[in-house]
Amino acid sequence: MPVRLGIKRAIQLSAVCYGCSFVTMIITGFALSMKWPYWLAISLVGGIFIYHQGLAVSGRLGERYSRLFKTNMLISPLLLAGTAISLLV
Repeated sequence: MPVRLGIKRAIQLSAVCYGCSFVTMIITGFALSMKWPYWLAISLVGGIFIYHQGLAVSGRLGERYSRLFKTNMLISPLLLAGTAISLLV
């Protein structure tokens, strides 16, 4: 996307995608009457999204790529744990 749109527009598109994803998690939480573990998990995921965007906007994304990758690996386990615990509580 950065090649096609340019870096600035690609970062803006990334922010829109993160926002849509987060809003979808919120809607899902309300639709399924999820309990506090789910809300904690998506709050942490939202924090990761904000961290990723902060790196991208600051221009430090390249030098922090491994940190970005590691934090990205936390998203699925956080959502799984939050969802599973919420359904069991």
